[in-house]
Amino acid sequence: MPSGQALALSELIETVGGSKELECRKHIGLIARLLVPNSLDRFLQILDEEPSRAGRSDLGILYESMESGWQRKGVAFWEVKSPQAALFKADDSKVRFRPSEELIKAETQLLYYFSELSESGEFRSRYGITDRMDFRLGGIIIGHSRRMLGGDSNQVEAGATDFALNLRRQYFYSRCNMRVLPWDYLRDTVLHWEEAGALYPGILRA
Repeated sequence: MPSGQALALSELIETVGGSKELECRKHIGLIARLLVPNSLDRFLQILDEEPSRAGRSDLGILYESMESGWQRKGVAFWEVKSPQAALFKADDSKVRFRPSEELIKAETQLLYYFSELSESGEFRSRYGITDRMDFRLGGIIIGHSRRMLGGDSNQVEAGATDFALNLRRQYFYSRCNMRVLPWDYLRDTVLHWEEAGALYPGILRA
């Protein structure tokens, strides 16, 4: 049986209309293990709303890696938006799709927070990070895989928004190793792990 926390998160994700961003962020601990850069990295700590000149970052994931045989700490930064937020809007035609205001805002915030905090000696000292190269652009958590298009979605070819996201992944996101993940993907992974009796992502069972 799924845990009460996983079911609560699922209900928030499937809510249509409004915004459940703040409520979903309370369940970040469930999915934190999925947000490290590589599958062999060890999750250490959630860094919530770290301050910088550009504002407060939504989420940092402190992790430990064994890259090149050396044990070292790093941070992956993430922006968190509502599962009700759209990723795209139709452009002048029904064939092209441009990023939504929420997606553009998340991209902008992530870049600024990453730039500011990765240059901060005080931040590196506080969390034991030795080098700027140990900072990563984690990515953006936003939307729902079945609700990627805002506005009128009638007469849109099936798979068109998937193609639009894959274009951005191929030419933009993959070049800096960042990810854009819908909330329902993270929820489904948690439920799969629970059904298999595995560890919660980010939370070690005794």
